Amino acid sequence: MNSRATTLATVVQGHTAGTRTPLELFLDHLERDPHALAVCDDRGHALSRAELWELAGEVEQELAVHGLGEGDLAIVCMPNWTEWMTSYLGVARRGMIAGTLPVTTDPRSIAYTANLVGAKVVVLPLEHRGRDFVAESEVLAEELGREVKILLVDGDGTRTWRTFGGAPVTIPAYPDDLVHVLFSSSTTGKSKAIAHSEASLSAYNRMVIDRYEVSGERPIFMPSPLGHSTGFWHGARMSLMTGASLVLQDAWKPRRALELVEKYGCEITVAATPFLKDIVDTEWDSTAPKLAGMRIFLCGGAPVAPSLIELAQEQMPDTRIAAIWAMSEGGATSSLPGDSTELVAHTCGKVMPGVTLETIREDGTLAPRGTDGEIVMRTPSLFLGYIGQEQLYRESFTNDGWFRTGDTGIVDDNGYLRLTGRLKDLIIRGGVNISPVEIENAVSGHPQVARVAVVGGPDDRLGERICAVIQPLGAAPTFDELVGWLADRDVPRRLWPESIRILPTMPETPAGKIRKNVLRELISSGEDMTSSTVDLTTQTVTLRDIDVTYTRAGEGPAVVLIHGLAEDHRSWRAVQEAGLPVTTYAYDLRGHGRTTVGSPAGTLAQLRDDLIAFLEEVTGPAICVGFSLGGTVVLSAAAERPDLVTKVVALGTSSVVGRGAAGFYAGRIELFRGTDAEEQRTALRADTAAALHSPDSDLDAVTDFRLEAVGGAQGYINASTAMAALVESPLTPELARIGSETEVAIVGADHDTFCPKKAADIILGAIEHATYSEITGAGHLMLVDQPEQSIETLRRLLP
Repeated sequence: MNSRATTLATVVQGHTAGTRTPLELFLDHLERDPHALAVCDDRGHALSRAELWELAGEVEQELAVHGLGEGDLAIVCMPNWTEWMTSYLGVARRGMIAGTLPVTTDPRSIAYTANLVGAKVVVLPLEHRGRDFVAESEVLAEELGREVKILLVDGDGTRTWRTFGGAPVTIPAYPDDLVHVLFSSSTTGKSKAIAHSEASLSAYNRMVIDRYEVSGERPIFMPSPLGHSTGFWHGARMSLMTGASLVLQDAWKPRRALELVEKYGCEITVAATPFLKDIVDTEWDSTAPKLAGMRIFLCGGAPVAPSLIELAQEQMPDTRIAAIWAMSEGGATSSLPGDSTELVAHTCGKVMPGVTLETIREDGTLAPRGTDGEIVMRTPSLFLGYIGQEQLYRESFTNDGWFRTGDTGIVDDNGYLRLTGRLKDLIIRGGVNISPVEIENAVSGHPQVARVAVVGGPDDRLGERICAVIQPLGAAPTFDELVGWLADRDVPRRLWPESIRILPTMPETPAGKIRKNVLRELISSGEDMTSSTVDLTTQTVTLRDIDVTYTRAGEGPAVVLIHGLAEDHRSWRAVQEAGLPVTTYAYDLRGHGRTTVGSPAGTLAQLRDDLIAFLEEVTGPAICVGFSLGGTVVLSAAAERPDLVTKVVALGTSSVVGRGAAGFYAGRIELFRGTDAEEQRTALRADTAAALHSPDSDLDAVTDFRLEAVGGAQGYINASTAMAALVESPLTPELARIGSETEVAIVGADHDTFCPKKAADIILGAIEHATYSEITGAGHLMLVDQPEQSIETLRRLLP
C-alpha cells in the first residue's frame, strides 16, 4: 500500500497506534461534522470541511495527471487564502512532500530553494498584490535551468499549469520519514532546507495544544504567513489536528484583524510582537474590548516590552499575552497561562514538556544552570536534517548530540529561558530571520563602499531593522544613492538596507574580522534607526485627544512638514535627509502612520487645530510646508494663526474641490469603511498610478507604502471627509485673511491631474502676494516622481 497516499480509503484504513497525521485527524472531524467551517480568509472566501476535502481532492487528481506522486516534492508559495489549504492538502493527499515558502519570496530565491530540495512542482498564485506570477514563472524557470511544472492558482480557485523543459531534476538524498520542509535564513546567506518528519512536527504541535488547552471548539486566527513556520505550525497544522476553524488574514491591517477576531470568536493566535503593537495602537470603537473572547495571544520573534504587555492587558482584558521562543528546527519555550507580566516581558517562557535546554561554555562543555552561554537543545520536535547541507547539519550539533541554537541565554532553575544575544549574525525583523550576508554582498559592490557590515538596529515595532554600516571609499554614498544604485541593478528590495551608518574604520578582531557586536552596541546607544546619514529622532507628544508621532532632523529655523492623504511622515524622509540648514519636524496626521485617530470629526478645522497645537507645544512659530491635504491644512492654519505660521509652502494643494472630486472622496470613504482589503488595495493602486508620471516610479512599492500609512483606515476616512467638505465649504474665502506679513509659496507639478494649475490659480487669485513654482516631469506625487527637483525647490524657498 502507498505509505504516503491519503485518499479517503487509505487514510481510514491507515489509522495506527503511532503518530496520527493531521489528515487522519481531519477526517475524524470531517466525519463528525462535514458542514462545519474549515477555513476562511479576509477576502470573504470560506470552505466547509467537506468542501475543503473535495477541492483538495481535485488538486490531488491534477497532480496525478501531471505525473507527480509519492515522494515527489512540491514547493507551495501561496498567500493566506483558502487556496493555500486546498493546495497543501492536495499535495499531502497525493503522498507528496511539501516545502512551504511565504508568498513574498522573490523568483530567484524560490528557484534556489526548489533546486536545493529537488522540487518537481511549484505552486504559486496567478496574481497577488500587483505581482504578475505568470511573468515571474518565466523568470523562475530560467533561474531553475531545468524541467519544472508550475501550478498557478487564481483567487477564485481556478488552476493553470505551465510546464518548462530542460535537464532532469536532480533529487538530493532525503532523510527517512521526510514529510515536510521548512525554509529559514542561515548565516551563510542561503536558505536552510529544514527537514521534518510527522513525528517531529506533531511533537511540537502537541506541546502547544496541550499547554494552552486548544480544544478546537473555537477558531484559530492566523495573520502570519502559512508559508512561514509560525503560520504553518500554529495555523495550518493546528487547525487540521484540532478541528478548529482557521481564520486567515493575508494583508495585515490591525483593525481588520480585530474585526475578524470579533466576527468569528477566535480563541488563539500566534504572531510576531509587531502584530500585537499594531493592535494596541489601533483605534477601536466596538462596545466589546479588543480581541474579546480570545484567550491567548502568543508573541514570538521579538521581545515583548513590559509597557506593551500592560497596554495590551488594559485594552484586551479577555486575552492573555504570552511569549514563545521556537525555531523552524524545533523547540520550544513559552509562557505559562498564569505567568506574571514580569516573566512574560523578561523571559521567553518555560521549556515545553519533553524539551531539555542547557547552555554550553566556549569549549562546548555544559555550563551550570543560571550561566550565560550558547543555548543547546534536545527535543522530540527536533528536525531530521538540512537537505543538501549536510556539513551545516553536522556543525549544528555538539559532540554529545546537543543541537546548537546559535542563541545565547540563561536557563534558570525553574526552566525559564532569558535570551541574552546571538552567536549568529541573523537579523530578526518582525519575527522573520534575515541573513546579512546577501545584503553585504549586494552593498559591497557599490564603488564608494570599501567595507560593509550589516547588522540589526533597534526598532520599537519590528524589534530590529536592517542597518548597513559602511566604511567608505572616498566620499560616502548617501542612503538614496545607495538604494538607487541597488534598484538600478535589479537587486531585490529584501536586500536593501533600511538605514546606513558611516564609520571611517571598522572595529576588528586581531584576525581582522569585523566585530559586529561592537557595531550593534554603537547603533543601540541611543540613535534612532529610521535615519540614514543624518540624525533623525522619532518622538511622540500628546496633543488634544491624540498621541502625535513625529521625526526631527537638522539644525536651524523650525520647519514643520505635513504629509498628504494616505501618507505619513516618511513621505518627507528625503527632505529630512537632504541636509537643509533648518530643523525639520515631520509629523503623522491624525489616524495616519503612528499617530492615533482620537475622536475624528472629519473636518479641516480639526486637522488645522492639530497643527496649531503642534506649533504651540513643540516648535513655536515656524515655516509650514504641506503637500496636498497637508498644504490645505497649512493654508487654513495660516489664516487662523498668522502668529504661528511664519511662511507657507504648499505643494500640490487645493482650496476647493468640485462635485466630481467630492464624489471620488465619497466613494473612497465607503470603500474604506468596508472590509475588502484586496479591493481597497486595488483602488488605492489605481489612485497611485494616476498620481504618478515618471516611468521610474515604483507603483507597487508606493501603493504598499500608502496602504501601510493609512493603517486601520479611519484616518483615511477622516481626512477624505474633510476634503470632500470643501465642495460645500471651500477654504478659498478664508485665504484673504493671510496677510502680506506671511510669505506664501505655491508649488505645482506639470502633470498633476489631482491638483492641476487651475487649483493653484485659485489660491494665487485669493492671495495676491503668493508666488508660484512648478516641478517638471512629475504627477501629483511630485516628491516620488522628481525627488531631487522637489528638494532643490524647497532648498530655494526655505531659509
